[in-house]
Amino acid sequence: MKRRNLGLLLICISVTFSITSLEITGNVIGSTLLQPYSSILVITIFSVGTFLFISGKSLDAIIIPTGAPPAEKTRTERAYDAYKSRGAGFFLISGEVPRDDKGHIKKGVHTQKIYEQLRSYGIKPSQIKIEGRSQDTEENVKYSFKRLERENVSKIGIASSKEHLDRFSNLIAEGKASEDIPRDMKMYRLTTKQGFGEKAYGVAAKIYHAIVPGKPPKIIKKVGNIFFH
Repeated sequence: MKRRNLGLLLICISVTFSITSLEITGNVIGSTLLQPYSSILVITIFSVGTFLFISGKSLDAIIIPTGAPPAEKTRTERAYDAYKSRGAGFFLISGEVPRDDKGHIKKGVHTQKIYEQLRSYGIKPSQIKIEGRSQDTEENVKYSFKRLERENVSKIGIASSKEHLDRFSNLIAEGKASEDIPRDMKMYRLTTKQGFGEKAYGVAAKIYHAIVPGKPPKIIKKVGNIFFH
């Protein structure tokens, strides 16, 4: 059951329970005092239902940034979990599509693996879009949001690790400040678990970006390509 539907069900249950607690005498409706634990139960069910209903608002799109294994697999799994619980218009795979000298797509590329994983879940080809150009997080934001502007969307989920999502948040905030990204676009964090190498690279890139705005040096990027993206 989707989170939003579950929230609505809990709200209905709490309201129904409250109504049945009323005593109707003639034309006068008077409420009996519920037992303390019953009142707490109703309030709790209503609160949880409201939270699930609001937080379960459907997303317009879910971005899956490419990355070295196992990141690409865990990100795709997290994106699909969000799709099942909240719903989404489509998936956007963000990452370069390498081609050989003849212009053919190379075998085993990250974008293709993510695409195939989504298809294995039953996602239709029409629900999967590929950005195809970005080679790092800064370009993930630049090219993905250009694509999303054409789709006229505003609620965006991004599936990745905490450190990676922190960098996304910072870059999106910078993009909104410079008006390169519409201010009404909202990012929803779909956090995945991360290994030591992925976390170490994320911390190093975040520190470097705070000291020297812009892309991290090649050495950090090369290490990142091994552990992360």
